[in-house]
Amino acid sequence: MMKKSLNTLLILLCAAVLALGVSCSTFVQVRDHVPAAVNMSSMKKIAVTSTNVVNNYSNYSPNPYIRIQNAHIGAPDSQIQLYTAWQGSLPATLGIHTQSSLCQKLSETDYFTVAEPTVADALYTSGVILGSTKDQFIQAGIDAVLSSRLTVLTYDEYIFSKEFYHTDQATGNKVADGINYYLKTTMAILLEYNVIGVEQSKLVISKNYNRKIEKETLVATYKYAAGSEPARFTYKAYTAPSLLDDCRSAINDMLTGIVNDLAPRWVYSYEELLPNSAKVKEIDRGYELAQSANYSMAYDVFYDAWLRYGDVNSGYNAAILLYARGWLEDAVVLMQEVYTRTGSQRAYEKAQELKYKLQQAQIADAQVSGTTTGVNSSLNENEVWNIYVL
Repeated sequence: MMKKSLNTLLILLCAAVLALGVSCSTFVQVRDHVPAAVNMSSMKKIAVTSTNVVNNYSNYSPNPYIRIQNAHIGAPDSQIQLYTAWQGSLPATLGIHTQSSLCQKLSETDYFTVAEPTVADALYTSGVILGSTKDQFIQAGIDAVLSSRLTVLTYDEYIFSKEFYHTDQATGNKVADGINYYLKTTMAILLEYNVIGVEQSKLVISKNYNRKIEKETLVATYKYAAGSEPARFTYKAYTAPSLLDDCRSAINDMLTGIVNDLAPRWVYSYEELLPNSAKVKEIDRGYELAQSANYSMAYDVFYDAWLRYGDVNSGYNAAILLYARGWLEDAVVLMQEVYTRTGSQRAYEKAQELKYKLQQAQIADAQVSGTTTGVNSSLNENEVWNIYVL
């Protein structure tokens, strides 16, 4: 449905542009099979543990009113009383979001079978008690264990002020109208994770992501007295806005990075067809077909023009349409042929790009089929399980 909507949008845009008498480029949708950063092909049943939360602000007791920076002399800065957004439960809430969202994202890849934290934690606990952590996971059919740690590195909030102005039409000078007060909130979080191959007792990957969240909010305005109008102070907010949604968004972004590290994926993009430089009218039909996503017939038009006229742009477009149809290997062969016969630098560069994408696709295909070997580690078994809990 999304693919059809995108193609329809492109057609409508081109029609609108052509109606204005301006040429419109033709784009076709392609997809690439991108491999994971590590090979998990033999470890597709993965257990996700509860996220360990490190709260550097566990004893943080902020003043219920947020402090003011760079106050203006003579302004009613003492009136600004804004309740803090900090909540001691925030890190724990984010930890729960991290582990549940990670399980969901891994499941959505259709690459992994995921055992959730309740299962993983119980297996680990019983393994510690029995002295056989590895055996507990093997008996449960678990191939790999993913553990994570979320740390709140920094948190700060303060109010700052800026004068606002208007320009006097008579003199052209700026005239101060008043002061705007803004709340600035910053928070830095770190997400670390490890993946252990159970049967191999190997550390497959250990990596971290971090994000800094910043938010500015207008919270009050002080309007200077002007003429008969007295000075006026107005609150825009009485409580600092929560950072919860911003933090969840940042965590989701980092989790996408983790999933991309572990699972091959399909990435969609658009390729532009080259214009009809040969000015052969019959070639125009190829662009119309491509715009309507009829890539097979469009390919026939461009490939025929390549064979009949040796038109470099038609040959290039035919190769791109093979790519759009999912025939990447054939696209590489044809693009290389276009370069060899014409010496086109553009065809050469695209041929090299397509060769690289073909190599990446072959790696991703092997990761899906399980025909590649696993990742080795220099750690011994005791060292691996010692880092199980981050």
